[in-house]
Amino acid sequence: MKSTAKNLIHPAPPCDIAARIDVIDWTQAISDLDAQGCAVLKGLLSAEECRAIAALYPDDKNFRNGL
Repeated sequence: MKSTAKNLIHPAPPCDIAARIDVIDWTQAISDLDAQGCAVLKGLLSAEECRAIAALYPDDKNFRNGL
């Protein structure tokens, strides 16, 4: 599939994304980051939003390379 994020992401209304952020257990997220170096933020993005972001991976200009 050769879709771009512009075609796939349908941004949530600001109040919806704010609600998704508000329900995250940030204490647990911080604890997971400290212990494991990563954290799962379940429900932050929809499956469609995740696919749209993943579709950006092949194009290096979308991500810093750390060098």
